[in-house]
Amino acid sequence: MKKENKTETELKDYITIIFHEHDKNYGYRKIHAVLEDKYNLIVGEKVVRRLMHELGFKSQARKKNKKSVSKIG
Repeated sequence: MKKENKTETELKDYITIIFHEHDKNYGYRKIHAVLEDKYNLIVGEKVVRRLMHELGFKSQARKKNKKSVSKIG
């Protein structure tokens, strides 16, 4: 297992903050965008994805809307 460096530890902290700020709804794409826009951190999407996996974070899937079919008459 490789040794974790300082930047990865800081990134995990940022990812944890963003993930919980948005009620666990943000996936790696949105977290990546927030890291770039709000915190000015240039990080690859794959890095964010790997760190989220290491932290055990998964965004909540959207619920599909059921279409109701009503019979008239």
